[in-house]
Amino acid sequence: LLEELNKLRNENLELKSNITVWEQRCKDAEGKADDLAREKDDLAKANDNLAQANEGLQSKYNVLTEENKTIVSQAAAKQSKGSDLQKQLDDLMNRLRDLEAKNKELSDNNGALNAKVNELGTQLKDK
Repeated sequence: LLEELNKLRNENLELKSNITVWEQRCKDAEGKADDLAREKDDLAKANDNLAQANEGLQSKYNVLTEENKTIVSQAAAKQSKGSDLQKQLDDLMNRLRDLEAKNKELSDNNGALNAKVNELGTQLKDK
């Protein structure tokens, strides 16, 4: 009976030791669970902050996209106006060349008329 009592006492000590080990493991697991819960909360807050930052960036992107569309539209209008002005300039240059050619023709005719007048003047003097 004493032997069985010692055996049961040893088993009881072993069980108490095992219970202590398991209690420590549970305590460690609860600590880790608390740490993970805090980490989860921190990550959720960080995710919320990132979502807000993303909304802000999306808003800025939308504003910049609209500004870009306006700039592209203005550039197209200026390019169109530039093309119109270039056409007007080309037309004026062509007209200037035409006028220069006409001026040369008139100048040549004037020279010929002057020569004719001089010739007639000389003929009159001779008579």
